[in-house]
Amino acid sequence: MPAKEIAAFLRSTPVFAGLPAREIDSIASMVSEESHRARAYVFMEGDAARWFYVVKSGHVKILRQSRAGKEVVLELLGPGEIFGGVAVIEQR
Repeated sequence: MPAKEIAAFLRSTPVFAGLPAREIDSIASMVSEESHRARAYVFMEGDAARWFYVVKSGHVKILRQSRAGKEVVLELLGPGEIFGGVAVIEQR
């Protein structure tokens, strides 16, 4: 996706909407787009945080494994929402 399209998408998200165009353009130049199949894991709890993600389309489930070994849905994210950001900032 061209940087102009990425910048336009970022501007449409609540997290980036208030940033100056110059900042969004700078961020857009560093973005790489990824696609994931349904039910694929983007990363696992405990993985080193290197990126944060913005959902472009579809949905992302944030899961945690219960003590009984079952997956529990903590959150369901849709287009424009971010995940992984706190871990990146805290360098976890």
